[in-house]
Amino acid sequence: MKALYLSLSLVLCCVVVGAAAGCSVNFPDELPYACEQDSDCGGKGYICSALPDTRKYCCLPQVGELCNQLDDDCDGSIDELDTEPCYDGAEATRNVGTCRTGRPACGQGNIVCVGQVLPTQEVCNGKDDDCDGSVDEDFDFQSGPNNCGRCDQVCSNIQDCVAGQCVRRRETTCDNNLDDDSDTLTDCADSDCNGLPAGPGAQCISGRKGEAECSNTLNDDGDFASDGTTPLTDCADSDCDGKSCGTGCICIGGTKGEGDCGNESAPNVGIDDDGDSAANCADSDCANKACGVGCRCLNNAKTEEACDDNADNDTDTRTDCADTDCANESCGVGCLCQSLAKVEVACSDGLDNDGDGLIDCQDPQCDTQICTTGGSGAVCRRRSCTEVICNDTLDNDGDGKSDCQDPDCEGVTYSNVSNNALVCTVANGPQELNCTDNRDNDGDTLIDCRNNGPGAEPNCLTGICGVGCQNNNTVGSACNVKVETLCDDNVDNDGDGQRDCADTDCNTKSCNFLGGCVCNGTTKKETICNDRIDNDGLEGADCSDQVDCPQSTVCQKTDGSAGTCNGNRQCI
Repeated sequence: MKALYLSLSLVLCCVVVGAAAGCSVNFPDELPYACEQDSDCGGKGYICSALPDTRKYCCLPQVGELCNQLDDDCDGSIDELDTEPCYDGAEATRNVGTCRTGRPACGQGNIVCVGQVLPTQEVCNGKDDDCDGSVDEDFDFQSGPNNCGRCDQVCSNIQDCVAGQCVRRRETTCDNNLDDDSDTLTDCADSDCNGLPAGPGAQCISGRKGEAECSNTLNDDGDFASDGTTPLTDCADSDCDGKSCGTGCICIGGTKGEGDCGNESAPNVGIDDDGDSAANCADSDCANKACGVGCRCLNNAKTEEACDDNADNDTDTRTDCADTDCANESCGVGCLCQSLAKVEVACSDGLDNDGDGLIDCQDPQCDTQICTTGGSGAVCRRRSCTEVICNDTLDNDGDGKSDCQDPDCEGVTYSNVSNNALVCTVANGPQELNCTDNRDNDGDTLIDCRNNGPGAEPNCLTGICGVGCQNNNTVGSACNVKVETLCDDNVDNDGDGQRDCADTDCNTKSCNFLGGCVCNGTTKKETICNDRIDNDGLEGADCSDQVDCPQSTVCQKTDGSAGTCNGNRQCI
């Protein structure tokens, strides 16, 4: 600072030298010099600055405030510092993890950063001590015994840290004669070693050293036969039972046995893996074992086991249901092998299970089979799902009609709650069935075939007597004349001991509900000879049936074009 003698010096200067010659003033640095304005300070960069107590003095501003108890920047404040946060650590760590910025303050003659937190060595405490963005990254929580799974979990001296959990240390080296896990047990005597290697060709078995290599001709476990001198090697050692004794070989009951029952050196030429002169299925060792994909050894021979893969698994030139091995075996979902062919057995799943292009009841194999799920009130009959329980008030076949309202129930017989025999008629509902018991079974006041009393029951005269059966009686008769009306169901519908065309009632009636066949006397006759279908089930289709489709009959060739039957039962 400059001395407070400026006004006196200026006056003396002006008097002695004169205004024209100019005036220069020097202020002593150790004394302040009072002023009212900057011009009072004689220039040279001095300015008139106010002290905190409002007194003004001349001051030469410095760059930046220093910690020296002086107003270095001439702003009226002493040792005031920048208000921006300070930080002495690496910029990448500023305000990361536990690190924090501080504020500038004067120390012992220098500027210090008060309150800042700088990076430190990482400590296992759930915090980012080194401020690198990761917490406790220097510690192995998966296998570190001092911080197992978390910072405060320390494993004991008989524990290991495994996957973040302290677990009892286990013996893993089982041939060093050491108690590695400190449980007083060594090697195979320690149950930890069961199944683990116990040296070359050996492993621990139930607390002892046992044979593991069964094809090297060595006594790997050092045991002997009951004579105490004969070493037990390979399959002779019971330790080897069920273990491999080489390629395709397995130890069975103290000797080598066939282990691979499907390997072949050439088609149908098996390999004798155990050296007993019998190979694959011909070796009794292979009984009931797989001899390849879809193949099993039975009765010393290959047997087809997979009957739905379209493969000849037993190499006998027959596949799936065409192989007798598959008789009554499954050929897929809803399919069964019968009579060397696929047969549909699931008749309510909407699938063509046997692959013949016919689904459920459309397939004749489903005849009489249940065709609805969850009940037996409908079965396949005449290629459709047919209601057969006609007194349960249910629409069993899903056609919107139930019981006697359903045409399927026409002629179906049943007993009501009073144990009266009734038969369904779609037109008239339940009707009297037993026409010889002198009872009014259907409650309409009419009885049997009588012509007196309450009158005759019309159904007993010309009504239905069951499926495919028609009453043919007159008033006053014995009500025992019945006529067969359904001639293609292989059923004696009228109870006279004759069925279908063998019953004279069926003469001229259809013998195939699909058409193409009529009863001719008591035999079947093919009536359509150009559809390539054996409509009467006799002699064959079309021209093959020479009786019903004689020479010159119009027929259909294999290419679909029209032709005529010749004398050789061919369509040309």
